[in-house]
Amino acid sequence: MGITLKDVEKWLDEEGIKYDRVDDKLRMVYKTDQWKSVALLCNLSEDGNWLVTYTFFDSIKDDEPEEQNRKMIGLLRMNFNSFGVKFQLDDELSIGVSTEYDTVSISKDEFITGINTILEAVDQFAEEVLKVEAPPPPPEPTCESCGQPLTWIDQYKRWYCKKCKKYGPATLPPPE
Repeated sequence: MGITLKDVEKWLDEEGIKYDRVDDKLRMVYKTDQWKSVALLCNLSEDGNWLVTYTFFDSIKDDEPEEQNRKMIGLLRMNFNSFGVKFQLDDELSIGVSTEYDTVSISKDEFITGINTILEAVDQFAEEVLKVEAPPPPPEPTCESCGQPLTWIDQYKRWYCKKCKKYGPATLPPPE
């Protein structure tokens, strides 16, 4: 007897991973370096022998033919170079990535690694094929009086201007 979705729910609970159940699937939502929201779905195959985790994250449906071709070549290249994931195109021309494990031998660690591998693959596709760059870090705050960069003083959890010898507004967020 293989694992069930109840077993997977237990693993997710043990790892503190938030999820919800949608019909016969488990849904987890992540923020990655390249995407504000990536929804992963997890379900068992119809025969119960395979645990499949997947996401669809881009579409070529409305792209110009040249862009469709570029993305398809990227998808094929990523499929060739991927480790443990499969890139795919569905009937709606959505690009997805998935992992599949047999339900008899999969462990919790393998499943969690599979989730992370999918998220890394989605980001890698964005960087290498979609040419999406990670957003730049926010600029360091500057002094309202002299315009010089402020220095973060961790002891006081405040920004400080060394030139003016005064603190910046308390509402400035800490550095990342």
